[in-house]
Amino acid sequence: MLYNMRTILDAAREGGYCVAAPNVIDDRSARAVIRAAEQANAPIIIDISRSTIDAQEFQFLAGISAEYARASRVPVAVNLDHGKDYEVCVQALVSDCSSIMADRSTLPFEENAAQVAELSKIAHALGKSIEAELGHVGTNVGAEKEIESSVIMKDDRDIKAGFTVVEEAVRYVELTQVDALAVAVGTVHGAYPKGMVPQIDYERIGQLREAVPVPLVVHGGSGTAYEDMRRLGPAGITKINLMADMVANGILYTKQFVDSFGGYDSLAHASTLKMKKFIDAFYHGFEDKIVEYIGLLGSQDKA
Repeated sequence: MLYNMRTILDAAREGGYCVAAPNVIDDRSARAVIRAAEQANAPIIIDISRSTIDAQEFQFLAGISAEYARASRVPVAVNLDHGKDYEVCVQALVSDCSSIMADRSTLPFEENAAQVAELSKIAHALGKSIEAELGHVGTNVGAEKEIESSVIMKDDRDIKAGFTVVEEAVRYVELTQVDALAVAVGTVHGAYPKGMVPQIDYERIGQLREAVPVPLVVHGGSGTAYEDMRRLGPAGITKINLMADMVANGILYTKQFVDSFGGYDSLAHASTLKMKKFIDAFYHGFEDKIVEYIGLLGSQDKA
């Protein structure tokens, strides 16, 4: 079932759980997301980024994702992730996406709010929802080439400097009328350097949950400790964006398949069926990691 994202997040806010929002890269990863959600009987949000695909590919992926969603037995939202440009956001709103994330987080507060408010009017006129970001979630060192961000986080001081201010969040939602707010509370986009674990500010999440009247979102979920994954929903976070961990798990599954087959040299002479299984292994790994996260986030059996 294709849902407006606000409907899914309102239920999560009321139920005290968090919904996984995996980024997809093609139609097979979109199918893997929905299979995982159906296996866990959970609501799910398919995030699609324009940073890695062109406009035509985006339209195709949004369309096929929405088609899969309509045929699914669980609630599915299809969401533009990090729409940086006005044209990109409008194109997504008139596509099969049921929501957009308009990212103006690197702009000064007033300029950010003014631009998002304009997009919010268009989204609501079309019966769609809109998410925006206040504060700087930023990007880990080494991931800046893959993830569009002008804010590179080198250490904990950089991360804390970008935290969302509660009073600003309240005013921002009033000005923009967004349906969900992505907040900076300790996570960072991209894979974390080895040994680094995000330090999430739960006190700030609690303050935001009490003061802000719309569902709260966290970006940069990959690398978050399992204990934190379990705490996010009850603390007040309704959606978490994920990508790097699913890709890493997909790569792990392909490596295991290659090792079981005798290495890459043996695979080079494999049959068509074996090559298909090699490709399938990546998507199985992608899917299994989502199922695992759904369980941690508390959204299992919430469809």
